[in-house]
Amino acid sequence: MTTTFAVSSLRPLARLLITAALAVVGTSASAASYTFTELGTLGGSSSIAYGINDGGQVVGYSYLTGNGSYHATLWNSAMAMDLGTLGGSSSIANGINNSGQVVGTSYTAGDAARYAALWKGGARINLGSLGGVGGATAINDAGQVVGYSDGGNIATLWNGITSPVALGTLGGTVSSASDINSSGKIAGQSTLTGPTQLRATLWNGTTRTNLGFGSLSGAAAHGNGINEAGQVVGAVEIVTDTVTSHAVLWDSGIVTDLGTLGGKHSSALAINNSGEIAGWSDVNGEPYRHATLWVGTTPTDLNSLLDAATVDAGWILLDAAGINDNGWITGTAYNAMTDQMRGYLLSMSSMPEPETYALMLAGLGVLANVVRRRKGAPFTSACKFGP
Repeated sequence: MTTTFAVSSLRPLARLLITAALAVVGTSASAASYTFTELGTLGGSSSIAYGINDGGQVVGYSYLTGNGSYHATLWNSAMAMDLGTLGGSSSIANGINNSGQVVGTSYTAGDAARYAALWKGGARINLGSLGGVGGATAINDAGQVVGYSDGGNIATLWNGITSPVALGTLGGTVSSASDINSSGKIAGQSTLTGPTQLRATLWNGTTRTNLGFGSLSGAAAHGNGINEAGQVVGAVEIVTDTVTSHAVLWDSGIVTDLGTLGGKHSSALAINNSGEIAGWSDVNGEPYRHATLWVGTTPTDLNSLLDAATVDAGWILLDAAGINDNGWITGTAYNAMTDQMRGYLLSMSSMPEPETYALMLAGLGVLANVVRRRKGAPFTSACKFGP
């Protein structure tokens, strides 16, 4: 039997107790378990995964039989679907929204040019560009698309299937857009007037903001992902005695260094609406970078959460390129035994550990007492539960 609590329908104190009990369960990182799924190919030797929606659909690209060309690919579970091209030999899918609309980049007939592409309802649509080559990197649930065009130098917004709009720069000549949330805020990077190094950038309508380095000795920065709260993640190149790059969170003007797994370099690639951050990090003594999950400022090597059978089969998770609001993660893995690259999916389920389960039951026990007391003497409480 499955019992479902509709928390929103309970009275304030009951709702608080249920919410608190479930929050205790949800915050126990060690209670989470992941199921590793190797994503297949379109007949070739390799596949790469970039984006995931809340339905667990994953997009990226896969090589075809013979490994001469690659096509944008949609995975429903492990089933690979060829999304095709705009007439050329190759294409890549970079992002997917919750309606299943996919965006990326594709060559046109004869491989004469590369343009931003939208796959929608079985149709392949050339979004065009501001001139020269272009590409799309992300799409929100309103159908707004972002990427780059004009030879790859200018951040670009497509409001549906319309003419592309230049987002401009921080004063320099180069910019590109990486991600967009449902309110239309855009994360990416741009050059300033004079310096050639990129700066992490937030576009909010026509307002462009340099997200800065905070207290970091930064030389350059990239904005890779944004969530509904406007939190942006990416990486800052740090110049001290040596040059390193660290994953970074920009939140309300505060720049937080997320650190690494012990190596010199890391990068944050995506953030979900719970603030969980996915990316990669170098590990001391390891030849490959490792897929990394940050909860708060604590990095976790996702390889450490794989089951023994997956590890024994030779799999190494190289990056975590996307994370959805259910905590499911996608990226690219390398098999050291077969020398193959594959997209992967980590699907997650959480079960309370014994001590956490006891706390949850304790909360529910208090709730039961409250319900019983309502039949007798009144019980009042003033509680405020913040966002």
